[in-house]
Amino acid sequence: MSSFTTISVSQYALEAIQSTNKQLATSWVRWCAEKYSFDSNEALKCLEEMDVKVQFKAEISEQKSGKQATKQSKIPIPFNPKIQDDKCCALVYNEGLFTQCDNDPVNGEKYCVKCNSSELVEGVPECGNTTMRLATPLMDYKDSRGRKVKHYTEILKKKKITIEIAKAHFEEIGLSNLPEEHFAIPEKVERRGRPKKEKKEIVSVSPVNDIFADLAKDSETDSISEVSVKTPSAVKETAEEKKAKKEAVEAEKNAKKEAAEAEKKAKKEAAEAEKKAKKEAAEAEKKAKKEAAEAEKKAKKEAEKLAKNEAKKSKKEEVKKVEEPKVQEAKVEEPKVQEAKVEEAKVQETKVEEAKVQETKVEEAKVEEAQKIKVKRIEIDGKKYLKTAENIVYDEESQEEVGTYDPIENKIIFAEEDEEDDGEEVEEEEYEE
Repeated sequence: MSSFTTISVSQYALEAIQSTNKQLATSWVRWCAEKYSFDSNEALKCLEEMDVKVQFKAEISEQKSGKQATKQSKIPIPFNPKIQDDKCCALVYNEGLFTQCDNDPVNGEKYCVKCNSSELVEGVPECGNTTMRLATPLMDYKDSRGRKVKHYTEILKKKKITIEIAKAHFEEIGLSNLPEEHFAIPEKVERRGRPKKEKKEIVSVSPVNDIFADLAKDSETDSISEVSVKTPSAVKETAEEKKAKKEAVEAEKNAKKEAAEAEKKAKKEAAEAEKKAKKEAAEAEKKAKKEAAEAEKKAKKEAEKLAKNEAKKSKKEEVKKVEEPKVQEAKVEEPKVQEAKVEEAKVQETKVEEAKVQETKVEEAKVEEAQKIKVKRIEIDGKKYLKTAENIVYDEESQEEVGTYDPIENKIIFAEEDEEDDGEEVEEEEYEE
C-alpha cells in the first residue's frame, strides 16, 4: 500500500500545518487505541512501517481571482499608424497612449461632437490630432500640456498582462500589423539609491517524509504525551487552554502597560513637583533679596537724613555765631530806621492823596466830555428798550447797547457779543422818525 499526496501551501502556513497534523494524528490514534483496546505505541510503529507519506511543498502561485482575470481581459490598444478615415481625427489620452478617437465625426468636419465641445488649443483638441501624431516619432509625441507618450509595455506591466497575451489578443481581433516598437521593452534608467531586494521564490521546504515515524519516536520518549488526548474532547480542552493562555498573555500585557503608564505618570508628577518646588524656592529667594534690598535702601536713606540734619544743625549754629554781632548793631540802628520809615510813610501818603485828587479831576472831565444820545422808548415782546434815530437799541435799565432795531420786521437784532460801554450817557428824548 503506497500513496503520495502533494499539498501546495504558502511558506507562512507550513509550520502550522505540520504541528496541527501531528497533534491530530496522535490524538486519533490514541483515541482509537482506547476504544478498540490496542496499544497506541505499537499502532504508531505499524504506521511507521507502512509506506504512508505526506509531503509539503511551498510555492508561489500566479493564479488570479475571477475579478482580476476579468479586469485583465480588457487590454488597451496602442496607437495604430494606420488611421481610420471614417473616425474622428482627434487623439484621446487613453492612459498616456494617445490613440485615435473611435467616435464618428460631425458631417463635414474632422472631429466628433465630444472633441469639438472640449477645450481647443488653436482650433485643435487638447491631446492633438492624428496628423500631429504621425508627424513625430512614435514615442516622442507630446500634447499641448507637455504630457509624453507612455510606453505600451509599462501599461501592460501596470495591468499585469504579459506581452504574449496582448499579441494573441490583437491577432484575434485583426490587429497583427501594430508596430513592434510598442512591444520592445525599453532600457531601464539607472537610479540612485539603495537597490531593491529581490524576492526569492521558495520552490520547496524540507518535506516531512513520514509524519508517523516522528510520532512513533515521540511516543517512545514520552515527549508527545503532552499534546496527546485520549478523546475528541481533548481538542476542545486544548482550545480552552489556548484561550486561557491568550487571556493570560493579554492580562500580562495590560498589566505591563498599566504599570508603564503608572510609572510614566509618577515620573511626570515627580517632575512637576520638582519644577514647582524649584519655582517656589526661586520666588522665595527673589522675595528675600527684594526685602533685603528695601531694608538696606531704607537704612541708607535714614542715615543720609540723619547726617543731613546734623549738617544743617551745625551750619545753623555757625550762622548764629556769625550773625550775633550784626544783630547787636541792628538793635542800635533800629530807632533810626523806624524814624526813616515814618518819614517815608508820610511822603507816600501825600503822594497817594495827590493822585486821588488828580484821578477825580480826570473822571469829572470824562463825564463832562461824554456825549449825550437822544433816544426813544419802545416796547418789543413786552420789554421796554431805548432806540436811537440810527436804530441802535439800548437796555432801559442798564443803558447798555443790546443790538439794532429792524423797523420792517419790528424786531431787535441782538449783537453776538457784548461791547464795552464807551462812556456815552443815554438821554431819553423824543425825536421825529
